[in-house]
Amino acid sequence: MKKIIVSVGTSIFDNCLEKNSSSLKIKEDLEGKPFSDWSYFSEEIESIRKTVSDRMRGKKNPSAEIKSITKIRAKEGRDVEAHLLATDSILSVLAAELIKAFFDEKKLGIKAVFDKEKGNVVKGLLVDDKERFENEGLLNLLDIITVISGEKFEDTVLNITGGYKALVPYFTIIGQVYNLPVYYIYEDTEELIEIPKLPVEYDYSVIEDNFYAFEEIKPEKDKKNLPDIKTFIRNYSEETYTKLLNERLIHENSDKKVDLTVIGRLLYKKYKSYIDEDKNNLGNLKGELVEMKLYEYFATKYKGNAVHSYEAKEEQKGDYEIDVLVDPPGENMIAVEVKPGGNAPILYNEEMSERRKKKTIEYKITKGGFKKLAEKAPDTDFRVYLYSEKELHKKVIENIKELHEKHPEETKKLKWYHIKLPDKSIVSIIKWKIGDNAVKRVEF
Repeated sequence: MKKIIVSVGTSIFDNCLEKNSSSLKIKEDLEGKPFSDWSYFSEEIESIRKTVSDRMRGKKNPSAEIKSITKIRAKEGRDVEAHLLATDSILSVLAAELIKAFFDEKKLGIKAVFDKEKGNVVKGLLVDDKERFENEGLLNLLDIITVISGEKFEDTVLNITGGYKALVPYFTIIGQVYNLPVYYIYEDTEELIEIPKLPVEYDYSVIEDNFYAFEEIKPEKDKKNLPDIKTFIRNYSEETYTKLLNERLIHENSDKKVDLTVIGRLLYKKYKSYIDEDKNNLGNLKGELVEMKLYEYFATKYKGNAVHSYEAKEEQKGDYEIDVLVDPPGENMIAVEVKPGGNAPILYNEEMSERRKKKTIEYKITKGGFKKLAEKAPDTDFRVYLYSEKELHKKVIENIKELHEKHPEETKKLKWYHIKLPDKSIVSIIKWKIGDNAVKRVEF
């Protein structure tokens, strides 16, 4: 069933309460009151609920949310679920309950979903508290949207007709990043407008280059274990901290810890889904280019004795792949793996998808291509080349060290190198040629 995620505003009160009425005066007194004060104003709330409920019965579209949901249902031509999201205010919650009651009574093929006690109220989403709105409310909003739609954001549309206007750009960004239709109806018009999905791809290089930093502050992380600024800088450099801060991907939260902003969380989750499913096309292209450049480097150095993308067992294609296999005359064979330095999958864990797990160096030396080749040709030397525009993060070095300590036998003949790229652009890499000055042995 198609899911419509709806931000709920207060237009239902403007449409159903008469000017200068006592109910309108009560509504005005409740404006800006947080949802936490609900029980304190229970009598006033029930008074407004009764007045609005009575007046709704004589109206076809008593609110902007109802009109737009009905229009989307007609456009879909099938039953839909309307998930109503209320801001952290009494009036938005009451409006959502009234909208749900309307659809429950009318039986229009629209199942309205709202429960103020079970996650439909977005905590911290109050426009009169800018810091809480940005650093708590928007993060909670993204989490709730993800729960409703599922991690893959399938069969979901966003309806931004109602609710705070400050939410419009964030809903629009979410729609663009996750390729979701975004609908709205402008004021008193009847036409349902869809914000077009632009045929663009986001540049995730800042996340790829600093993947370990993002992993340390990822959304699933226990907030108590987030690093403070000093620790973050020690692990990932002041340059990294400043860059991510200036690009509004991270911030210092109320506990003085480094945390993701809503944009940082949004892009991290999208990038994570890409690498879990091996769909990061731009990143894959860069990796393939570096692979070819390294092949060219070895072919020149050893006069053509290099084989690209060797696989030890064709029947298990991918599991036993070797990026570059070098067979220099009179020397040991060299098996090479090429990985991005910013998000090099060195160790695997149970949280990883099977696809990503098989791409780790740990898998490669214990079950994959390196292991199988070592069984066939025990004298083979194994190398991992990590590429990036800047020096490797401290966390990468720590993971390399941990891998060697964890698997001392399998890593005896494993060496690590860093390839410093000219810059991040694909064009520069295409024109570039790897020289000995660009390759450096990694010590740990």
